Amino acid sequence: MSDSTTLTCPHCGATLNKITLPWEQSTWGEEFAYVCFNDECSLYTKGWKRMRELYDKNISYRYMMFDQSRKSISQPVWDSIALRDRIVDESA
Repeated sequence: MSDSTTLTCPHCGATLNKITLPWEQSTWGEEFAYVCFNDECSLYTKGWKRMRELYDKNISYRYMMFDQSRKSISQPVWDSIALRDRIVDESA
């Protein structure tokens, strides 16, 4: 992805953060993805209730887009800090 391109979440407009994917365990075939970490994002906030109602699970999901294919998914998360340890510091 070009450094001049800023990717945003289609649900809230927040800038997406680049993360590393667990390459060894991944079946996605990509090394990086972009995730919305806005805790006020409607996908994330509404996901908690939806997952409890539908599946009796205390999880939600965040918008995630793969780096190369640009395919997007709703990535399950179990708390507000899930996946944050995978954020790539692109300023380094």
